[in-house]
Amino acid sequence: MKIVRFAANGKIRYGVLSGQSIRAIQGKPFANIKLTGERYPLGEVKLLAPCAPSKIVALGLSYRSHAAEVKAELPSVPLIFLKPSTAVIGPEDNIIYPPSSKRVDYEGELGVVIKKPAWRVPKEKALEYVLGYTCFNDVTARDHQRSDGQWTRGKGFDTFAPMGPCIETEVDSDDAVIETYLNGELKQ
Repeated sequence: MKIVRFAANGKIRYGVLSGQSIRAIQGKPFANIKLTGERYPLGEVKLLAPCAPSKIVALGLSYRSHAAEVKAELPSVPLIFLKPSTAVIGPEDNIIYPPSSKRVDYEGELGVVIKKPAWRVPKEKALEYVLGYTCFNDVTARDHQRSDGQWTRGKGFDTFAPMGPCIETEVDSDDAVIETYLNGELKQ
């Protein structure tokens, strides 16, 4: 199932993408999904980020190829950083480059959308907390990241977390291929 968040007729709604139309759902998709019977043609709505997270918890240097690209060793424990909710934008929104940066990079990622509060979840129960997956771009002002020695400023600018267009609930994350394109050209 492909869950989307969209704006139509002055309201923000959630729905299920079905071909070239969206079937609206009642409320939010984080519990039981109940269709309302309303349909919206895809061309008549604005797709938004597929969710509105309170924060984004991210892992740094989690891909061997990216670690090699930036000449860094893979960490022995997860390198965790946060992105603020103000960084979130939808799939067709513009990334605004900060004037203070001379190098802004893309980083294609698989975003995991959590559907309920989680704390100290055992590994064998982790997938019970996952609603689905979405495309995510971990935009980074690389020069700020390097000069600061920590990642908050370099990764936390407004518009630095484009995601979407949907939350896909039927993905085998163990076998997902992540590719990043810039203007139609494969980059990662």
